[in-house]
Amino acid sequence: MNSLDIPVDEMTSDQLQKRAIKLILIRLGLGSSNLLPVPESFRKLMTRSNISIGSTGSGSGTSTSTVNYPIVNPHNLDMGAVDLRVVPECINILSSLTSLELYSCKLSKPDCYPDTLWTLTKLQHLNLYNNKLEVLPYQIGRLTTLTELPLGE
Repeated sequence: MNSLDIPVDEMTSDQLQKRAIKLILIRLGLGSSNLLPVPESFRKLMTRSNISIGSTGSGSGTSTSTVNYPIVNPHNLDMGAVDLRVVPECINILSSLTSLELYSCKLSKPDCYPDTLWTLTKLQHLNLYNNKLEVLPYQIGRLTTLTELPLGE
C-alpha cells in the first residue's frame, strides 16, 4: 500500500514525514520517480546540479534531445493548499530557500514544524496563512532574514 493511500489521520510520524517529502517531490515535478528510501533520495536529489531528461533513439531519423532542469536549492517552494500536515525534517536541505509557501497545509500543531525549518537562514518569506495556528512557534525568531510572515485565516 502506498503511503499516500493511508488516511492521513491514521499515519505514524514516519509515514507523515515520507508523505510530506513525496508531496514536495511531486510539486517539484519529480513525483513519478521511484526514489527509495525517500529521505535519502531527497538528500541526494537536492545536491545534484541538474537532472537531464531526454529521449534517445537508435537508427537514422531518430532525434535526440536533452533538457536540463536545475533543481539544486530552489529559491522558492510553493506547497500552498497541499494537505501536508507536517513539514519534513529534511527541509533544511533546501538551504537557498528565500520564499516558502505553506498556506492552507493543515499545519496547526507546534510539532508540525521541525527544528530544521528554523535553520533556513536565507528565508525572507514564510507564508503560514490559513493553518489555524493557535501558537506561533517561538523558534521562528531564529529566522533573522524573515521580512514577510502572512498569518491568519
